[in-house]
Amino acid sequence: MHRQLNEPSEIGRRFLFVFYIGCCITAIILGVMGLVKGDIPYFGGAALLGGVCFLFKKHGENQLHFKRLARSFPYGDAEDNLPDPIRKQVKSIFKAFHENHDWQQRLELRRKLTEMIHETPELLEIYPEEISAIKPNLASHTPHI
Repeated sequence: MHRQLNEPSEIGRRFLFVFYIGCCITAIILGVMGLVKGDIPYFGGAALLGGVCFLFKKHGENQLHFKRLARSFPYGDAEDNLPDPIRKQVKSIFKAFHENHDWQQRLELRRKLTEMIHETPELLEIYPEEISAIKPNLASHTPHI
């Protein structure tokens, strides 16, 4: 299968994810060094860097797709092959469906999801649980590996 080069925004997200991992590892190392040497500056550095990592993780999960990147790191994930607009549209359908309780709007979301699956059948392999929660008869036709 031919893989496309990552978009610049995806390269930036991946770089920030690796930077986040590096910060976490550095915070752990500083904490261990503080325990071994008993120096307060190491503990202070570990606490400061740990706080930065915590804030960076919250922002990363909300804006930079760190959860997806964690699943795909370092070998890749099937979700990485989806173009970003399709991925955003599918996730917005999932979110809107579960937040909305009006049956007419839910029916319209099911129709949109069905159209998207007919256009991009890989969605059944990438999001089987989410699709079966919205429209079980679509997900039942996929082979589970």
